[in-house]
Amino acid sequence: MTSITSRDLSAKQSGFSLLELLISLLIFAIGFLGVASLQHVSIKMTHDSVLQNTAITLSNTLIEKLRASAGSANLNGWQERVKKELPQGSATLTDQGSRYQLKMHWQESEHSEASADLQTYEMTFKITP
Repeated sequence: MTSITSRDLSAKQSGFSLLELLISLLIFAIGFLGVASLQHVSIKMTHDSVLQNTAITLSNTLIEKLRASAGSANLNGWQERVKKELPQGSATLTDQGSRYQLKMHWQESEHSEASADLQTYEMTFKITP
């Protein structure tokens, strides 16, 4: 009968431990890439949220400007602010009689030129004296 000594067991175990280490490093690397990808998406979504908040703030500024001037304000300065604060920003204001319609457009990401990344903010409001 053959007997297995502790030295024989440790020699067989050393190669298996190295394989376990390599597999665990691979799993860790894949997990770390997933976390890095989530971080990238989170930063992009935060940036897009800031742009949307800027558009809302600009629209509120316009409404207050129109309210203060009883519906007849010079919008050139305001439209320049839209172009400055929103990437490729543009805005149109349509007078529909007793109501106004505001449409704002901007590029979602500064690094993208695709038309699919064009964001729109629309609102209809009424100025009462």
